[in-house]
Amino acid sequence: MRRIGLFFLCLLWCAACAAMSGCGYRLAATIQANAEQMPMPDRLSWAAVPVVPDAASDLRAEVDAVAAPLASALSAYGWTWLSNPAQAADADVLVRVSWMTEGPEYIIERADPQYRPGPVFGMGYGWWGPDPWSRGPFGYSRRVFRRPEPRIQTFYSRVLVVEALLANALPKAALEALLPAAARTAGALGHGKAPSGDLSKGPYAPPLSLDGPGAPGESAAIPARAVLWRVVVRSGGSKGNTVAILPQLAAAAAQAVGKNMQADVFVDSDLRVTFEN
Repeated sequence: MRRIGLFFLCLLWCAACAAMSGCGYRLAATIQANAEQMPMPDRLSWAAVPVVPDAASDLRAEVDAVAAPLASALSAYGWTWLSNPAQAADADVLVRVSWMTEGPEYIIERADPQYRPGPVFGMGYGWWGPDPWSRGPFGYSRRVFRRPEPRIQTFYSRVLVVEALLANALPKAALEALLPAAARTAGALGHGKAPSGDLSKGPYAPPLSLDGPGAPGESAAIPARAVLWRVVVRSGGSKGNTVAILPQLAAAAAQAVGKNMQADVFVDSDLRVTFEN
């Protein structure tokens, strides 16, 4: 009994050491960041707005989860976060927040062409002839040479997009579509429609263009000069709920605001971001 107790104490000690050393869940992601070729402006006020303003009350917690790490990064430039949605109309910059889930894609893992299976033996009964059972010295044994069956993997791509827009450079219609206070107007303008009622996989709109008029729909109404910077974070996995990993995606996005870069990163369970070597 004493040995069993010591064994379990050792297991608990190893688990505690692993937890203290930061071992745990790590999310792999790719950051793609683009910014205007200008110095990052400083001492601005900003507010985070969702792509679907007429569902802003349902998205507030998710948008705030994305905005919090951005606020920490933007404070280095003297940007002030207006966290109250009612203050968005007074912000110098509107940070448009959107996310989506792409997929699923089904990937077949083929067997290794160099694989050479060995015989699998089992005891049983059979008969002579083409049946794979054969008589052995201790009874009947079966000789089977089989390649492993290909496995099908389900793959989702989870995407977070944050885009900083200069409020004074936005057309009136685009500004009213983005502001949560103008939620009733947004429906009449036809902007920001969610693809489905499942907010774990959306809302999403095409990223705004930094080089041209942008994508069709809402993006086309926003001039490129209004876009200060855009960050896209993408992570693959077997689960399609993007909301569940928004804190990790947002922590990665905060490393790239106002920059031009592309990098692979890992985000651990404590939201620490490390860049892949």
